Amino acid sequence: HLTQDGGVNWTKISDSFPKDLWVSRVVASEHDQNRIYVTLNGYRWDDFKTYIYRTIDLGATWTEISGNIPASPVNVIIEDPVREDMLYVGTDYGLCLSLDSGASWHALAGGMPHVAVHDLKIQKTANHLLVGTHGRSIYRAEIGALQALTNEVLNQNVHVFALDKMRKSPSWGRQWSQFRAANTPELNIPYFSKTAQSLQFMITDKEDNEVYSSQVSADKGLNTVIYDLSYSEKALKKLKNNAPKASDNGVVYLAKGTYKVMVGNASKELVIE
Repeated sequence: HLTQDGGVNWTKISDSFPKDLWVSRVVASEHDQNRIYVTLNGYRWDDFKTYIYRTIDLGATWTEISGNIPASPVNVIIEDPVREDMLYVGTDYGLCLSLDSGASWHALAGGMPHVAVHDLKIQKTANHLLVGTHGRSIYRAEIGALQALTNEVLNQNVHVFALDKMRKSPSWGRQWSQFRAANTPELNIPYFSKTAQSLQFMITDKEDNEVYSSQVSADKGLNTVIYDLSYSEKALKKLKNNAPKASDNGVVYLAKGTYKVMVGNASKELVIE
């Protein structure tokens, strides 16, 4: 039902829906006041079909947008606050993402178990997606790379997403006592790969000297390289006496400056202040 006068009058807008199903979620769009999303489920009657609907005229007409989501009861849908064509759906079998307003869907399964997703929230300041599951805890995902998955990116063989500036800390590698592990920095480098493939990951300094390199195995879709901001032994041997001083844990970390991060033939700039 819909009210446009604060609840004085209500209009039923669900006559075209399948009958005898539970309305699991109703979501009004943040981008368009005439757009509404509704999810239904019928698992209580052994109906495991996927029911997701969108209206762009306040319920006068509805479009079914479950697309290629495998048959599963739907519990929740939310719209991305940055990209209005990006939707997240939680079903009894996991989490799905659409980049085209529901025309097609992709599984968001990296680190997520195949378990019922009952609630989704986006923390806008941190740009985090929070996923509430049934009996398998709460999960958090950074979604900046997802929001940057444009058609231009999807048509590239490899794409590295923009990296935030980092602040050099004197505590990198510091070991406060023999009973505690050293403080180890970590940089998450998100990238997109059009296919599953082996790629070279490399860091170079402003003189194009190699700082670090390794091979990474990319899955088709979004991937992340976790880099500890250290020099490789190979790079240190080339520097010889000009190598920076090692930290308490014996590791040499990057100094302040500008570096190039490369995954395959794609690259982005990394600034350490």
